[in-house]
Amino acid sequence: MSNNCRNSNIRFRSVSGFVKIGPGARITLIVCGLFIAACIYWGVTTFNTLQKPLLDMGDGEGKYKGLIATAGYRDLFMKDVLVFDLKKVPLDLDSTAPYEYFLQYIVALENQGIVFSKVEIRYKGKTKYVLDGDAVHNLAALSITLKPLEIALLFPPMLKKADGKQAFTIPYGDEQWVEQKKINNFKTFLEDWYLKDLGTEISKKGKPKEVKTTDKPGKSTESKTPDAAPSAAPAPSSAPVIEDITEIPDETPGKLPLNGSPAPEEKSPSKEVSPVEPDTL
Repeated sequence: MSNNCRNSNIRFRSVSGFVKIGPGARITLIVCGLFIAACIYWGVTTFNTLQKPLLDMGDGEGKYKGLIATAGYRDLFMKDVLVFDLKKVPLDLDSTAPYEYFLQYIVALENQGIVFSKVEIRYKGKTKYVLDGDAVHNLAALSITLKPLEIALLFPPMLKKADGKQAFTIPYGDEQWVEQKKINNFKTFLEDWYLKDLGTEISKKGKPKEVKTTDKPGKSTESKTPDAAPSAAPAPSSAPVIEDITEIPDETPGKLPLNGSPAPEEKSPSKEVSPVEPDTL
């Protein structure tokens, strides 16, 4: 045998010995392969069940045009908690559009028999409110007879904060005060959910950046704000304003079991106090 053939045979044996896999390594590779396959199956199933209906949802009038949200399970391989994460809200949309979008989506899932123990309502990854599964069931029942903005007046007491505490109370007492309180609660929900953060983001983007320049070496730097380009359009200064909600149901439904632990009630002020609710209440 020539030297070249002998050397090739040695190299082949060396490589074969190097890649030789023992029984333990084989089991590890099989387990890893099964885990990867399970993750792929979970991802595809989650997308088809939760995210695809969200992407397909919309109407011909473009009511939700440009609005972006994601939906998924909070925990891997567990389907009890749904996460609805609002990612982008165009400034030309109505301020109530994200709420109507969310309501339409969870009611559609409920009607398909897809249920959860709770739903986390987020804005860009941060949990703002939590909705119990029983409350989702009640929302689906209310949607049969009421419009979204009529449901909006009953929606806040169903919510809990991220720490599990009740977010809003159930107002009762003077009719005018109660209706105004419900409207104010819904406005507070929208502000805490995304409007405040959106306004902060807009104000940061609209602020011109400071450019530090030095006229001569050795002198201290000065901060100069570059002049805006003549053709540049002015940046928006604030988030969308919440429109007045005037669609109040003629007959407000009776108190429903809004969730597992009903919200506490809040009585209207005495007659000596104006029925218009101050901001401090």
